[in-house]
Amino acid sequence: MKNIIQVNNLSFSYANQKVLKNLDFYIEKGEFVGLIGSNGSGKSTFIKLLLNELEPDKGEIQLFGKDIKRFKDYRKIGYVAQNSIALGSSFPATVLEIVKLGAYNKHGFFKFGSTTEQAMQALQYVGMQAYTKKLISNLSGGQKQRVMLAKALVSDCDLLILDEPTTGVDRKTSAQIYELLKQKAIQQKTAVLMVTHDSEHASKYCSRILCLGLGNFLELTKEQLELELRYHHKHIDEGEDNGNI
Repeated sequence: MKNIIQVNNLSFSYANQKVLKNLDFYIEKGEFVGLIGSNGSGKSTFIKLLLNELEPDKGEIQLFGKDIKRFKDYRKIGYVAQNSIALGSSFPATVLEIVKLGAYNKHGFFKFGSTTEQAMQALQYVGMQAYTKKLISNLSGGQKQRVMLAKALVSDCDLLILDEPTTGVDRKTSAQIYELLKQKAIQQKTAVLMVTHDSEHASKYCSRILCLGLGNFLELTKEQLELELRYHHKHIDEGEDNGNI
């Protein structure tokens, strides 16, 4: 089977500033890929290119074996952007109604089975089960983000693209979300691509980890990332100790 996403020799610039340089990327069915990198490295730009919101300077992007310019079947893709609810924050719907919209499958029909039960379970995973009857417009920004993540989790998509979906979420809930995404990849064979700053959870749950820097990807082993995390924590601890002298 062809890769869900295939990117070859991709380059992109804002004005004269080169952001991505001859970048190659792929994701297979059932993979959970974590994408890390510093702020401004181009992670969100890469996601926008995958969603055909930006046009590359050069290179090729294929989705489900089709050139992105000819790809139309976006029901196959679930997407959670940073602060994704902002555009529809005044929509007169409850939290439960919003999440149940995710139960539309990739063919445009509601999935059979207990849609409400699935929505409630997703809301529980993101810590929003107590807000089912609340209007989405009455929630805080972080709460709205959790609702949109729950909506994506109940979807029947083949590819799930998440741009820092756990921002503002507590550590315990974040771990639950990572575990759920891992199981979605394993059991439902969904390809999951997640932009994150949470290197610790990425090293534990993702099947592959890519770091974007200087316009290209470097694939990191979990051992490399864990070593970097231990080094980082060691220096934080030393800094705290020095501050107490």
